[in-house]
Amino acid sequence: MSSAAAPARASERYRTAVVAAIVVALAVAAYVDRGRTGVLTVGVCDVVGAPPSARVPAEAIAALLGYETGRAVRLACAEGDAAAAGAELAVVPALEFARLRARGHVALFAARGSAPPDADRAVLVARRGGSVDPAEVEAGDVVFQSPEQVNGYWQQLRWLVENGARLPAGGLVFAPPPGRAERVVLEVTLGERALGACRLSDLQRLWEVGIVRRDEVAVLFDAPALPEWIVACRGADRGLFERALSGLPGALGRAPGAVARTLREHGVGGFEPVTPAALDALDTLAVFATRERSRAGMP
Repeated sequence: MSSAAAPARASERYRTAVVAAIVVALAVAAYVDRGRTGVLTVGVCDVVGAPPSARVPAEAIAALLGYETGRAVRLACAEGDAAAAGAELAVVPALEFARLRARGHVALFAARGSAPPDADRAVLVARRGGSVDPAEVEAGDVVFQSPEQVNGYWQQLRWLVENGARLPAGGLVFAPPPGRAERVVLEVTLGERALGACRLSDLQRLWEVGIVRRDEVAVLFDAPALPEWIVACRGADRGLFERALSGLPGALGRAPGAVARTLREHGVGGFEPVTPAALDALDTLAVFATRERSRAGMP
């Protein structure tokens, strides 16, 4: 009798071991798959005073993140707080990232322009042959590309202020959409403004299509282009999302057509890791932006 019971107990132990192995395998799979299943909550910051259209690039980037992770996206939008509502990821303008960084968030990727990152510049252009003294420049003399762009506004504004220009932030001139870069350069070449702020890649595109001749424009100031949109997450989730989004640098080439088209229309040509030098430069620019907003009474 006892010899007949032994195989049954061995069989039971075998079944128990198999079930335990399956449970462990499912648990491991669930952990590994956390970045690819379920709903992905993405925080998108509503910048105070910005028009609704200012959020379009962030929403398109959020859609691309969902496509890359295979997850449906839920936007967590709160005025001035992209990390609200327990968002797993945040898509923020570059200067807003300084605030998130202070709260423990880390940068995963940055959106870049159409030019390679080491070739693009933030530029301040003038008419070829003209002479412009920054110390004599006033607010109405300059047309900026966009109030949300570090490469079409904040970098050039800082240079002008540091060189003595009289530029109260509340009285600046911005080119209206669409075609802001074209408006910036054309207003300069037509003599409507003394200076225009844009990206070098925008200027080169105008040269290539023949809208502006190379001998019409001179570059008064240039600096390396900085990231304009940053994808961030909580520090504890960095490893998870670095794996889940490892293909993001090449994602624009395989993204749904509408998403890719929207991003390119808003100057996003791809994604790349954020360099320490760029983060340091953004921190410095964020300090300047905070001071200028306060000085001019901006929200």
